Amino acid sequence: MRSWIFGNRKDTCRTAKQTSKRVAQQFEQKKAKFDLIVFILNKMFSFVFLKVILAALRYHQNYTGKIDFENFYITEYFRHVDQRRKKEGKLGLLPLRKIEASNMVNLKSKACKQMEIRKILVYLILLLLQTISATIFILMDHLFYETLHIVAERSRVDFTQEGFHDVNVTVSGDGLIARMVRRSVEGMNMEVKLNLITNNEECLPRPSKLEVWSFVQIYSLLLGIAILILNEAYVNRLRRLICAWFYPKRERQRVLFLYNRMLKRRKTLRQMLIQRMQEQIRRHRYGSTLDFLDRVIFFYPSCCGWLKFVRKKACSICDSRGANHYNDCSSYDCFLTYCDDCWIDLGQTCLACQELGQREHDCGLFD
Repeated sequence: MRSWIFGNRKDTCRTAKQTSKRVAQQFEQKKAKFDLIVFILNKMFSFVFLKVILAALRYHQNYTGKIDFENFYITEYFRHVDQRRKKEGKLGLLPLRKIEASNMVNLKSKACKQMEIRKILVYLILLLLQTISATIFILMDHLFYETLHIVAERSRVDFTQEGFHDVNVTVSGDGLIARMVRRSVEGMNMEVKLNLITNNEECLPRPSKLEVWSFVQIYSLLLGIAILILNEAYVNRLRRLICAWFYPKRERQRVLFLYNRMLKRRKTLRQMLIQRMQEQIRRHRYGSTLDFLDRVIFFYPSCCGWLKFVRKKACSICDSRGANHYNDCSSYDCFLTYCDDCWIDLGQTCLACQELGQREHDCGLFD
């Protein structure tokens, strides 16, 4: 009976070793598939530079084929044309009105326009989401490492097995067969003392912590991308400059087209301001009552006039801020604000009050 139990333990040990081998083989197979997928993705990402080439070709095609493609830059030739018209006694465009300057990019100015800032903000938000995702994965990796590290430290178990095996086979009988069997099994008699000490160290996980250099690489790459995004506006300006260097005739055509288009718009500037104001009124951008802070400034200028230095006004048409002087409409139903340029272009009249008066007149006629 003891001999049978001993053999069963050896079979169990052999089965555990076979199981661990099979698990290791399956793990190696999964790892080989994962390495293959990573290899294919790396090869695919190596062709990302083709996107840059295709974007350059697309820009070149649009620059030479579409005269109004990204044609909103105030260049040196634009200023030259404007100075030449002023010397001839004709109408000039510079300096631009604030409502016009909001859609144009002055190459002498280092500040980014709203159209450029909008694109930068979109890319920065996408980069922020990627940064948050990378940080979450890093934290999950650190949490997984700490968990396995605790398991490795706290789950070690030492096993001690003490005892003995006494095998004594006795063959009784005096016949020929009995003597032959007795001689055969004489060597099987054994007496073994057991004193085994073992542990589960080989079964415990051995986690490896992410190196500091990996953190530096990840966040340095994200920082480099952020710097490129912040400089995207200047890169786009450089892209236009490169095309203008290789195609000077085309650049002059584009500048003249832009100048003539802006000249036509300048002649109809009042009509454009009226249309923009009417659109804002239709969208109910401005309420019929004054907000609390503006009401305090308006009705108590002696004691609360200093609040106007805290609250920055904005033009109701061109949305310009930070001007030295604004023209406020004194009507109780309006309280709109105009910068000097828009106020002069509108003939020093409030379009919202005119619109409201026209509506009341039409309602009176209808009644």
